[in-house]
Amino acid sequence: WNLSGIYSIRGGEPVNVYSGTDYALTNSPNQRPAVLHNWILPGSRHRLNKLALTGNTWFDPTAFGAPASGTFSTLGRNAIIGPSRITNNMSAARMFAIPGREGMTFQFRCDAFGVFNTPNLGTPANKVGSSLGQITSTSGERFLQLSGKLTF
Repeated sequence: WNLSGIYSIRGGEPVNVYSGTDYALTNSPNQRPAVLHNWILPGSRHRLNKLALTGNTWFDPTAFGAPASGTFSTLGRNAIIGPSRITNNMSAARMFAIPGREGMTFQFRCDAFGVFNTPNLGTPANKVGSSLGQITSTSGERFLQLSGKLTF
């Protein structure tokens, strides 16, 4: 038998919050909003509990507002980091010799993806409005794959 597995954790992707309004009067509608207060929610809770208690928002959407007319925002590009991603895959395989056939083998393999059924949260909405900061998607479903390979 041959057993193998991969467990990986990747940091979140940057989120660039934008307003859709030309505050600086430069004919560029996708400018960033002004920062009114700290947007970071307390991080002492599990990431899924954090979402459940804050209306599915990854960060505080009330922390952003309109800058003064004719000025640029103080918010930097990609200032917010989205949720991390966790993947966990395992595999088990076995080689069988084919009787009467020299050098011929058959491999049976079972691959399991998302073994621990860890949900990966999507990227939060990044446009100022009613859904700013909300996460509306997940990925990381669990499934199995069986395969066979004949080598001759």
